[in-house]
Amino acid sequence: MKKVTQKDYQSFIQIYKGLPERSAVKAPKTEFVEEIAALCMCSGKATQF
Repeated sequence: MKKVTQKDYQSFIQIYKGLPERSAVKAPKTEFVEEIAALCMCSGKATQF
């Protein structure tokens, strides 16, 4: 049986560093509010609920 080594899998820090930047990904609610605001031609604050 073969031993599992660090080369066989990614460490937590490697996975964490591989994630996209937080500013690059919007939350689903934020995207929805911005889309509704664009459709209604008003600010995002006016469409939040």
